[in-house]
Amino acid sequence: MGESMEFKIEGLSKTIGEKKILSGLNLLLKEGDVLALRGSNGSGKTTFLRIIAGVDKDYEGKIEFEQGLTLGYVPQDIVLFESLSVKDNLKTFCNGNNAKENFTRLENYAKELNLLGLFKKKVNKLSGGQKRLVNFLVGIASNPKIILLDEVIVGMDEDTVNKVIKLINVIKADKIMIITSHQDEFMREVCNITGRLTDGKLELGYEN
Repeated sequence: MGESMEFKIEGLSKTIGEKKILSGLNLLLKEGDVLALRGSNGSGKTTFLRIIAGVDKDYEGKIEFEQGLTLGYVPQDIVLFESLSVKDNLKTFCNGNNAKENFTRLENYAKELNLLGLFKKKVNKLSGGQKRLVNFLVGIASNPKIILLDEVIVGMDEDTVNKVIKLINVIKADKIMIITSHQDEFMREVCNITGRLTDGKLELGYEN
């Protein structure tokens, strides 16, 4: 058997103007770990995820993971094509050599999330919570090993949140995930590690 997948951050710092947003952060996550990233508004959670995702390249420090591993980022902003149907959005994001296999997998996820009935509907006709679900699926369209979820359940009702919890708990075993949310119960249901950003520092704890 090969070694377990690892994701490592060393000395990660980020400054905006005169303000130090992140200050010398260190983090080691292994396959199956799901980190609940907490912190007040403006504490740097989204900045942290954007740096890991490669969206923000202006930082100091090192981010290391095995070459060839794919990364999926689900931002707070909706990244869907509003004029396309749900199905066409999913197909658009399922590209590359494994497009057909990945689309079949997303169809199965959509079934678990009660989205199949919306496949022909245009995104601009969906509710906010429904858009969040589709946004979640396109973010994991490539079957990434590292998944970043930024406030993914905003606008969802309790039943839908429970379906997302169930799906995350199914897929997380061979992945590494970092999740931000203001809903503590959601975090407790899916995460085994907690992290809190305060004054640019990351303090870790372990749930189980």
